[in-house]
Amino acid sequence: LCITGGEPLLHGDDVATLLTLFVTSVLECDVEVFTNGSLPPPSWSPLVTTFIADVKCPSSGTQSECARDWFKMRPTDQVKFVVADRFDLAYVDSLNPAKYCRPEVLISPMTPVSRQFVEGDNYMTWVHEVVEYCKVHNYRFSWQLHKLLWGNRRGV
Repeated sequence: LCITGGEPLLHGDDVATLLTLFVTSVLECDVEVFTNGSLPPPSWSPLVTTFIADVKCPSSGTQSECARDWFKMRPTDQVKFVVADRFDLAYVDSLNPAKYCRPEVLISPMTPVSRQFVEGDNYMTWVHEVVEYCKVHNYRFSWQLHKLLWGNRRGV
């Protein structure tokens, strides 16, 4: 079961009730929750198999005050940063996830919607810079492949 869209943690007890039904029912399924990392991990975290926290960087216009709370989660969880520029990489450095983080850290270069930019040298230069950054810090590189394949479209 994958719970995402909007911010699932805003629905606290309702999500906990839903998860309890799924986890304790005949389905006994694994549960993934995708969150934007703006809220701390919930009390019902043990019901979740994997959290994926998409911590917002400065270029997004929104930053999470709870980013380091997600570093305390389990090795099965993931903390993702979508980086648009070197200021975002500096923000990741300032949080120092390599020191504190038990979950896997993913770094994804922000993929612009404009195909012209994606096909240009500037974007590929940025991608290579992010790849090198991941190698130096032992983070996992993650593509926003859906944007490369389909552009800025919903429902794909």
